[in-house]
Amino acid sequence: PDEKRASHEYLAAEKRSRSAKRTLLQDFTCSTNVQGDVNGDCKFDANDYLALMRWIAGSDEYTNLTSTLGDADSFQRKQVDPTMDWMRGEDFDTSRCAVHGASGSPCPELRDAQFLLKVLEGDYRFLFATSVDDIIVLPESPYDSLTFQAQLFDYAGTGVSGEYTRVRFEFTSTNETYFANAAMSFAEAESYISSADGELPVRYAVEAPMSSAGLFSVTASGPSGEFAKENITVALVVETCESKCASSSVGSTSATIFPYTGVSLDPHMSALGYTYTPVLTFETPDPIAGANEDSYVSALQPQIISDDYQISGDGFGIGSTTYASLGAFSREFGIFVPGSTTTTKSVSAKLMADRCGDSTPTGFTEASATIAISRRPVSSVKLIVLTSTVYPDTAKLQVRFQLMDATTAGTVLQTGLSLRLSATLSEDATSVASIGCALPSL
Repeated sequence: PDEKRASHEYLAAEKRSRSAKRTLLQDFTCSTNVQGDVNGDCKFDANDYLALMRWIAGSDEYTNLTSTLGDADSFQRKQVDPTMDWMRGEDFDTSRCAVHGASGSPCPELRDAQFLLKVLEGDYRFLFATSVDDIIVLPESPYDSLTFQAQLFDYAGTGVSGEYTRVRFEFTSTNETYFANAAMSFAEAESYISSADGELPVRYAVEAPMSSAGLFSVTASGPSGEFAKENITVALVVETCESKCASSSVGSTSATIFPYTGVSLDPHMSALGYTYTPVLTFETPDPIAGANEDSYVSALQPQIISDDYQISGDGFGIGSTTYASLGAFSREFGIFVPGSTTTTKSVSAKLMADRCGDSTPTGFTEASATIAISRRPVSSVKLIVLTSTVYPDTAKLQVRFQLMDATTAGTVLQTGLSLRLSATLSEDATSVASIGCALPSL
């Protein structure tokens, strides 16, 4: 039904256009803004496609964007660029806008006209955005969360259904070495790494659930509770499904796909020739004092490990590496047992350990520290008599002893240590038995 309606409206508009010149924006005052309303008649139909084609061709009075539709911030002006190239800033070639009497975007391209036709046919959706703030919602303070959202409408201006529409965001950093906020987490959405193994910077993708009619959104929490200050780039893809969208796959062959402006989500994106091309870039503001450094370090996934544990099992980590204080991370370890000749142990801090295995990523160094493992002198001894009663024919007297240092630890310093066990008969203090004892094994 949508395709038949679109074809009928297109033919009717083309017939009318042969006998009358379209009226432009200045002759209408709309009570509400209408997505796709290129000609300014307060509705979206095939006439807007025809008007956009005239802008592209530069015919009749369709020659000066600024004087006719307003400046770059005008809602009406943005309708000639429904593919949102105007959000790309310096990454968009604005020289093509000069032919339309404008020094910069928004300006129309042929793919914008094709987009309007696809919306009329029900295959594409309008993305509502008048500024970056409509897609990225920045909190006031503290800077601990980011909300990515996309508000989508069909040709009739109705918020689309989540059953037949799917939205995915893909983002990374403009830094070519690393993505400081890559460790962000999403509470109610599935996120995953979309970049190839070993590719830097890492790109993350997330599917946004529908939170209200036509509004798809996800909220991300920053690493270590706050986001690092950096430039983050964002791309998104909108899928319109012929039947209900599958929830288990990245894409569906039955879906019509439009990326803003290029994503790398497979299985079909690379086959269609798309690569990661963000639709916008934004800068996260300064977090509270100290959080910047913490976020950068946390995003590199520091891990503190015992080098000796990796080799001989001597010393073991308890739990995982955790945030301790500003710029500091900590981990608890089980007992390091000093051997007869080993008096030191080594502990290392490794970055991106789960991404790079045993290798250190390019541009980073691995820090290590040597820990002196020493035994304290004997401070006390605990003796336990196992043979509680001795008879005249008793052949053995069994006792056990435990040597302890000042902290009651049982591993003591053995240098210069000698042990003797003496037994004295209480009835005859001169009758003393004394034997030497071997040093403990630990």
